[in-house]
Amino acid sequence: MNADMIAQAVGQMKALMAEEGDVREFEHEGYHCLILRNPEAGFLSGYVGVPSTHPYYDVDHATLEDVEIHGGLQYSEPQVGGGRQRPDRWYFGFDCNQFDDLCLKDLVTMDIISFGVKRSASYKSIAYVETEVRHLAEQLKAAEHKRVYR
Repeated sequence: MNADMIAQAVGQMKALMAEEGDVREFEHEGYHCLILRNPEAGFLSGYVGVPSTHPYYDVDHATLEDVEIHGGLQYSEPQVGGGRQRPDRWYFGFDCNQFDDLCLKDLVTMDIISFGVKRSASYKSIAYVETEVRHLAEQLKAAEHKRVYR
């Protein structure tokens, strides 16, 4: 991959990112859902906020074995970036900065070695992340009946 090809790919990704935007908020399954773009690297992260009545409220994401999401759950806190969290919510999240993901920072710093390593990686679009966030909300909704012993 030569410098012209990388520059073209960077330009295309910047245009796509501008079209997608940096934030998307919506409700799904009665939960606050949020997608945020990392301002430095350009990848997207998805979050779902459960209310204080949910059995997973205040539970560490690393202890949840029954949730399947892109790259696995990587976040559990009462706050999310950008201050867009809602009161009395506990957010679970994931990011699209995994080995098989491609982001703007990867393209900008790409050389022949990193191209070889990342050649099968792909950019995870906001549409992809929204589908994953909805799937996460559905899994969390299905867990409402569970009991968590602390």
